[in-house]
Amino acid sequence: MPLNHDDSESGVAPELHDGVFIRSIYVKDPDGVLAEFAAWTRRIGGPDDVRHEPRTAADRTV
Repeated sequence: MPLNHDDSESGVAPELHDGVFIRSIYVKDPDGVLAEFAAWTRRIGGPDDVRHEPRTAADRTV
C-alpha cells in the first residue's frame, strides 16, 4: 500500500489529496534492507510547499 507524504504536521495522509507531494512504496530486499520507491505527485519549489514549521529527525518523539 502506498504511503502519501503530505504537507500536514504529521507528514502523512491516509488518502491522496492536493497536499500530497510524494507517494512511496517501501519493500525489504532478501537481505532485509529497506528500499523506497517514490514518485512526485506535484511540482515542488513554490513558497507554499510547507505549511508548518519544518522538523528534523532530532524532533521525533517516537
